[in-house]
Amino acid sequence: MPSPFPVLSCEGLSAGYGAREVFSGVSASFPPGSVTVVSGPNGAGKSTLLSILSRAARPRAGRVLLGERPAETIPRRAFARSVAFVPQAPDAASLAGVSVRDVAASGRIPRSGLFAGASPEDERAIRAALADAGLADFAARDAGKLSGGETRRVFLAAALAQEPTTLLLDEPFEGLDAASRASLAALVRRFVSEGRAVVVATHDESPLAGIPLRRLALGPAARAAGGAGGPVPAAPEAAATPPSRAAKRAAPAVAVAALAAVWILADACSGPRDLVFAWRLPRLAAAFCCGGILAVCGALFQTLFRNPLASPYTLGVASGATFGACLATLLSGGAFPTGAAAFAGACLSFAAVRACGGAGRSPRLLLGGVACAWLFSSGTMVCQFALAPWESFSMVHWSLGSVTAPEGAWRVALPLAFAVAAATVALARPLDAMLSGDVSAASRGMDPERLRTRLLAVSSLLVACVVAVCGPVGFVGLLVPHLGRLLFGGAHRTLLPFCAVFGGLFLALCDVAARSVPLPGALPVGVVTSLAGAPLLVVLLARRR
Repeated sequence: MPSPFPVLSCEGLSAGYGAREVFSGVSASFPPGSVTVVSGPNGAGKSTLLSILSRAARPRAGRVLLGERPAETIPRRAFARSVAFVPQAPDAASLAGVSVRDVAASGRIPRSGLFAGASPEDERAIRAALADAGLADFAARDAGKLSGGETRRVFLAAALAQEPTTLLLDEPFEGLDAASRASLAALVRRFVSEGRAVVVATHDESPLAGIPLRRLALGPAARAAGGAGGPVPAAPEAAATPPSRAAKRAAPAVAVAALAAVWILADACSGPRDLVFAWRLPRLAAAFCCGGILAVCGALFQTLFRNPLASPYTLGVASGATFGACLATLLSGGAFPTGAAAFAGACLSFAAVRACGGAGRSPRLLLGGVACAWLFSSGTMVCQFALAPWESFSMVHWSLGSVTAPEGAWRVALPLAFAVAAATVALARPLDAMLSGDVSAASRGMDPERLRTRLLAVSSLLVACVVAVCGPVGFVGLLVPHLGRLLFGGAHRTLLPFCAVFGGLFLALCDVAARSVPLPGALPVGVVTSLAGAPLLVVLLARRR
């Protein structure tokens, strides 16, 4: 009886790095009910072959097929429902604050999509995957604080949650203790008995003793030999997921937020009725929207670059906006709206950075942002030197950041920008998957580069809206996401709503403080965010140490 599962195969695969060819002309099939061991010396391309089979990398020549269809003609999520990949060295550097359960849940993206919440079927699959990986008691643990062997099992659980028909394992037994190695070998036997296929790249075949193996040798010649599977033990019962620690921390955070909101509203509503509705409440709404946008975009930038130092201004958006505002003032004498000029300058900066090229987290993207920031800063200094003294002082004051009630089209555009920022919580699951690295994200049916490019573009436009209304306000997008991870962990389903709310409250509180300082003129809010944010960030870092 033919197997109901499609056969993964490859034809004439070649791969290399630069001028060096790793392997060429590799053709093989991995039929259901079989275990194929990919062997060869170090540098023979075993890991590269598995990455190509999972579509996490592209070959120089040849093709991968699933059934009779070339892999590139199959939607990524549909392909990931059949093929799952566990890399040799899982990239867990950015998983601090993310629970083991949430990492495993990212494996359900191919089954339930990018935006859907966890269904009962998803929860069943997640619990079963954690049990099969020996992590039933680790569900609430911080995935960024596990040992190397435990981290490998976390990524295995995410792959098992995909419920694949073909499982690709790169050096799966490395770093595991004897019990975990035996458990993984039993899992391989069960996969074979269910008619699924397993492809293992390993130097150590001893845990697979007693399992009929097919072989694919990488080297001068590539060949495969056939075999069949054997009996397996029954799967263990799925265990319940422990409650999240975030729920225990929510009450104090909500109480602080409520008190801050009451204080801010009381300050805004004090005074004559006309003043409150014409100036104070619109200014409060603008501060809340701008703070929420900056905090959400900061969290997105830190995830997309997997760099805790990333901020909404990483790609030179603030420098471009300031240059646009200064240039418009110089050329039009103040006749052209500063906000529109700042928005145009921010968009120009992002376009210039993207022109630098670079895929994924390429250093070219970050270096392009640094270069464009210095270029636009130089242009700003030239414009300020050419401006009249009072105009130059006005631009310097604007560049420090000041919350004002939006005017004209910005009264509609700013709330819409905040709504778009808040709506990014719908991407919580793919963003969690991005924390595991591009290889793991690609093996779960995602296109990491396309998602990163689109989110960077959207985030830069949102930040451009903020700069157009308030000027470049610093520290909000850097501080609030770190505070959110400390309180609620790194899972984006809680981190992004926290940033949207607490980022708005933080900027609104700083604006109240700026207006309360007894100075002849209003203190720029950007000064207050830096004065309040820098010591608080130092305290948070000291506590995390």
